[in-house]
Parts: sequence; C-alpha cells; structure tokens
Amino acid sequence: MGEINVLEYQPLPELNNFADTSTGFTLGIDMEGTPLQLDMATFRRGGMVAFTGVMYLNGQMPLIQVGDVAQKLDSRIVRVSAQSYPASLANYHF
Repeated sequence: MGEINVLEYQPLPELNNFADTSTGFTLGIDMEGTPLQLDMATFRRGGMVAFTGVMYLNGQMPLIQVGDVAQKLDSRIVRVSAQSYPASLANYHF
C-alpha cells in the first residue's frame, strides 16, 4: 500500500449499544489520490475483543453497513463461545 492520509474522523454513536461494550467511527481517507470512506466497529463480548471494517468509495453507499457486519460477528462469537469456552472464560471481563 502507498501513502494514506486521514482527512476526516467522525464517531458512529449508533455502534455504542451492542455486545458488552462497543464503539465505532468513520474515517474519510485519501489513498494514493483515491477518496475512500472507512467505517470501523470495535467491541468486546466476554473475554473476546473484535473489530471489523467496511471500506468504500467516498460519496457512495457501502454494500453492507459496518454495524451489520459487527452484529453478525458478535452473534457468531456468542454462538461459538457457548460451545467451546469454559464458563469461567466466557464471563471474564477486562
């Protein structure tokens, strides 16, 4: 990858209400002259921390919203951790 410049930062407060704790933000970036938008979501579920992002051309609509991706990932973490984690780790909080 070449040079990346961050042009804009905005929080995404709608991503603050799932899992045990979560947050999100969007960045307007310039990647080698191409204006892009990067939406990121970070969350914690028990002892697991995850993050995901969606990148798309600035001014366009993403094919999927980062909140939808994060919710799906969280659902999988819940389902898989219930099957594979010892109960003591599933409820561990940082």
